[in-house]
Amino acid sequence: MTGVDISLGLQLIAEIGDVRRFSNRGALTAFAGLDPGC
Repeated sequence: MTGVDISLGLQLIAEIGDVRRFSNRGALTAFAGLDPGC
């Protein structure tokens, strides 16, 4: 991803885990708490 260095990328992978558990981008966004509509 643009703007994400290696250490942040590794932290994201560790926190999120298997992205296939999210049915779509919106589900991942909601998991991250970045969707004020949820």
